[in-house]
Amino acid sequence: MSTKDIKKYIEVYFNVEDISIKSRQANLVMYRYLFYKLSKECTGDTLKQIGKAVNRDYTTVIAGLRVFPNLLRYYPEVECVYNFFIEKKKNRPEEIFNSLFKKN
Repeated sequence: MSTKDIKKYIEVYFNVEDISIKSRQANLVMYRYLFYKLSKECTGDTLKQIGKAVNRDYTTVIAGLRVFPNLLRYYPEVECVYNFFIEKKKNRPEEIFNSLFKKN
C-alpha cells in the first residue's frame, strides 16, 4: 500500500476533491491528519515523504500525528476509517480498495 493509495481512498471515502490543497478548513485538516497516521502505520515512508505527498513538510506531519489521538474523540467517522484500515492491513490489504473501488 502506498501513500498515493491512502490519499485516494480518503478523498473518495469523504468525497473530497484533493486533501493536498492549501486550505485550513477543519474537515481538510482532519482528513490530512488521518492521512498522516495511516501513511505512517501502513507504509514504510519517511515523514518527509508523507508530507510531500500532500504538499506539507515533515514538521506539519509531526504536529498532525500528535493531534490525531484527540481527533478520534470528536470525529467518530475518522476513527471508523482508521480502524477499518488497521484491521484490513492485518488481514488482507487489497480488500481496502476492493471495497471502495468495486469492479463491475
